[in-house]
Amino acid sequence: MKKKIDLDYIEENFPKIYEEIKESEDLEIDEVVGREKEQPKKQDNIEKEREKSKKETKMPTVIDHLKGCKNDDEAIEIINFFKKQKEIPNTYAENLIEKIDKEGVRTFGEKREKGKLEKEGL
Repeated sequence: MKKKIDLDYIEENFPKIYEEIKESEDLEIDEVVGREKEQPKKQDNIEKEREKSKKETKMPTVIDHLKGCKNDDEAIEIINFFKKQKEIPNTYAENLIEKIDKEGVRTFGEKREKGKLEKEGL
Protein backbone atom coordinates (compact mmCIF):
# COMPACT_ATOMS: atom_id res chain seq x y z
CA MET A 1 0.00 0.00 0.00
CA LYS A 2 1.48 3.32 -1.04
CA LYS A 3 0.68 6.58 0.74
CA LYS A 4 1.39 10.12 -0.27
CA ILE A 5 3.41 12.12 2.22
CA ASP A 6 3.03 15.85 2.78
CA LEU A 7 6.54 17.06 2.02
CA ASP A 8 5.90 20.50 3.52
CA TYR A 9 5.14 18.85 6.85
CA ILE A 10 8.31 16.76 6.64
CA GLU A 11 10.41 19.76 5.64
CA GLU A 12 9.14 21.76 8.60
CA ASN A 13 9.36 19.00 11.22
CA PHE A 14 12.16 16.78 9.91
CA PRO A 15 14.60 18.91 7.92
CA LYS A 16 17.36 16.24 7.73
CA ILE A 17 14.95 13.62 6.42
CA TYR A 18 13.57 16.16 3.95
CA GLU A 19 17.08 16.74 2.59
CA GLU A 20 17.52 13.00 2.09
CA ILE A 21 14.17 12.74 0.34
CA LYS A 22 15.07 15.61 -1.99
CA GLU A 23 18.38 13.98 -2.87
CA SER A 24 16.78 10.59 -3.50
CA GLU A 25 15.57 9.84 -7.01
CA ASP A 26 13.28 7.00 -6.02
CA LEU A 27 12.29 6.58 -2.39
CA GLU A 28 10.29 3.68 -1.01
CA ILE A 29 9.38 3.25 2.65
CA ASP A 30 8.97 -0.38 3.59
CA GLU A 31 7.82 0.02 7.17
CA VAL A 32 6.66 2.70 9.56
CA VAL A 33 7.42 2.00 13.19
CA GLY A 34 4.96 3.57 15.61
CA ARG A 35 4.34 3.47 19.33
CA GLU A 36 3.08 -0.10 19.15
CA LYS A 37 6.53 -1.27 18.12
CA GLU A 38 8.20 0.77 20.90
CA GLN A 39 6.24 -0.84 23.75
CA PRO A 40 8.29 -4.06 23.96
CA LYS A 41 11.51 -2.03 24.01
CA LYS A 42 10.15 0.09 26.82
CA GLN A 43 9.15 -3.05 28.77
CA ASP A 44 12.63 -4.51 28.22
CA ASN A 45 14.15 -1.33 29.64
CA ILE A 46 11.90 -1.54 32.70
CA GLU A 47 13.00 -5.14 33.29
CA LYS A 48 16.67 -4.18 32.92
CA GLU A 49 16.22 -1.34 35.42
CA ARG A 50 14.60 -3.73 37.91
CA GLU A 51 17.52 -6.15 37.61
CA LYS A 52 19.99 -3.30 37.99
CA SER A 53 18.11 -2.03 41.04
CA LYS A 54 18.22 -5.48 42.65
CA LYS A 55 21.99 -5.54 42.33
CA GLU A 56 22.52 -2.05 43.77
CA THR A 57 23.80 -1.95 47.32
CA LYS A 58 21.20 -1.12 49.95
CA MET A 59 21.68 -0.84 53.67
CA PRO A 60 20.20 -3.81 55.54
CA THR A 61 17.63 -2.98 58.20
CA VAL A 62 17.37 -4.50 61.66
CA ILE A 63 14.78 -6.91 60.24
CA ASP A 64 17.26 -8.06 57.58
CA HIS A 65 19.75 -8.80 60.36
CA LEU A 66 17.11 -10.66 62.39
CA LYS A 67 16.44 -12.97 59.44
CA GLY A 68 20.03 -14.17 59.74
CA CYS A 69 19.74 -15.06 63.44
CA LYS A 70 19.88 -18.70 64.56
CA ASN A 71 17.62 -18.25 67.58
CA ASP A 72 15.61 -15.77 69.65
CA ASP A 73 18.49 -14.95 72.00
CA GLU A 74 20.73 -13.97 69.10
CA ALA A 75 17.91 -11.82 67.67
CA ILE A 76 17.44 -9.98 70.97
CA GLU A 77 21.19 -9.38 71.12
CA ILE A 78 21.04 -7.80 67.63
CA ILE A 79 18.10 -5.61 68.63
CA ASN A 80 19.91 -4.42 71.77
CA PHE A 81 22.99 -3.62 69.70
CA PHE A 82 20.93 -1.51 67.26
CA LYS A 83 19.22 0.19 70.20
CA LYS A 84 22.56 0.93 71.91
CA GLN A 85 23.97 2.38 68.67
CA LYS A 86 20.79 4.50 68.38
CA GLU A 87 20.05 2.95 65.01
CA ILE A 88 16.49 2.23 66.14
CA PRO A 89 14.27 3.97 68.73
CA ASN A 90 13.77 2.33 72.15
CA THR A 91 10.05 1.81 71.56
CA TYR A 92 10.71 0.03 68.27
CA ALA A 93 13.31 -2.19 69.97
CA GLU A 94 10.84 -3.04 72.74
CA ASN A 95 8.16 -3.91 70.18
CA LEU A 96 10.55 -6.18 68.28
CA ILE A 97 11.61 -7.97 71.46
CA GLU A 98 7.99 -8.40 72.52
CA LYS A 99 7.17 -9.88 69.11
CA ILE A 100 10.10 -12.30 69.39
CA ASP A 101 8.98 -13.34 72.89
CA LYS A 102 5.46 -14.08 71.61
CA GLU A 103 6.10 -15.48 68.14
CA GLY A 104 9.83 -16.18 67.79
CA VAL A 105 12.44 -14.76 65.45
CA ARG A 106 11.07 -16.67 62.43
CA THR A 107 8.06 -14.35 62.50
CA PHE A 108 10.26 -11.93 60.52
CA GLY A 109 10.88 -14.47 57.77
CA GLU A 110 12.81 -17.62 56.95
CA LYS A 111 16.40 -17.88 58.11
CA ARG A 112 18.69 -16.26 55.61
CA GLU A 113 21.77 -18.27 54.69
CA LYS A 114 25.13 -16.82 55.71
CA GLY A 115 26.61 -14.67 52.94
CA LYS A 116 23.35 -14.34 51.00
CA LEU A 117 23.14 -10.58 51.58
CA GLU A 118 26.64 -10.06 50.27
CA LYS A 119 26.05 -12.34 47.31
CA GLU A 120 22.55 -11.31 46.18
CA GLY A 121 21.77 -8.09 48.05
CA LEU A 122 18.44 -7.28 49.62
